[in-house]
Amino acid sequence: MKKISIACVLSLMVVTASAAENKDWYLGASIGLAKADSGVSDLTGDLSLDESDMGFKIYSGYDINKYISAEVFYADFGKGKLSGTNGTYKYQGSTSTFSSEIEADSSTFGASAVFHLPLHKNVIPYAKVGIHSWETTLGTIENTGTDVMYGLGIDFPLNDSFSLRTEFESYKFDSESYDLITAGLMVKF
Repeated sequence: MKKISIACVLSLMVVTASAAENKDWYLGASIGLAKADSGVSDLTGDLSLDESDMGFKIYSGYDINKYISAEVFYADFGKGKLSGTNGTYKYQGSTSTFSSEIEADSSTFGASAVFHLPLHKNVIPYAKVGIHSWETTLGTIENTGTDVMYGLGIDFPLNDSFSLRTEFESYKFDSESYDLITAGLMVKF
């Protein structure tokens, strides 16, 4: 029994050391500008539309090899706001009268494949494509759906454990779209 326990411990130490050496897993967080394209147009009166806010993203991934990673993420796009006291606006071909303030709050979670182009050890551009499940709350109305997303970015490894990451991502929300431009820190383990 003692020999089996020692063998198990030694095997676990080898696997753990190998995983620590490879550092195939990573976690990250980014913050930046979120911008929506809601399709609202032709504002009249004193109406104003603000479709940008601060957004953030948290993510985790696994490097399958130096060219491909699998990643899961959660992104929050902040709030958009249509405000004013009197006017009309057009949305999806219909003109509506507006006399209040409406805020939209949007977020999503999903998974993507990340394709790296390791040009240099300190500059690694990448492209990503994935699917996401989104939720938008507009006043008391909640809309949900599943759509595609894509993105481009650059990882700037600082050492074996830490990288800076900048990226642009675009998310479809049915007929609307959200863009997220972020910068953040990624930790490999």
